Amino acid sequence: MAIIDKLADSLRFTARQALAPIDRSCERIDLYADNKQFMTLDAEHKRAFTSANANGHLVAYIGVISEFDMFRANARSRSRDSPRAFRPS
Repeated sequence: MAIIDKLADSLRFTARQALAPIDRSCERIDLYADNKQFMTLDAEHKRAFTSANANGHLVAYIGVISEFDMFRANARSRSRDSPRAFRPS
């Protein structure tokens, strides 16, 4: 469960950025997968997310990028405290 909490905390800022255009430059954001709409985010979702995170609680985590693929624009990383984390000698 601690890993899920870490992921949720680390993605909070990104989610806030993703919802920022709502009520400024658009009314809603439609999410699609396999050419099918599966969710619509609107001002109500934005307000609920903002109020749920109103405390501004931020947690710092230190991670290590163990693989980086510039061609595919992705990376693999691990928590610095992970027993499988890459540790330079």
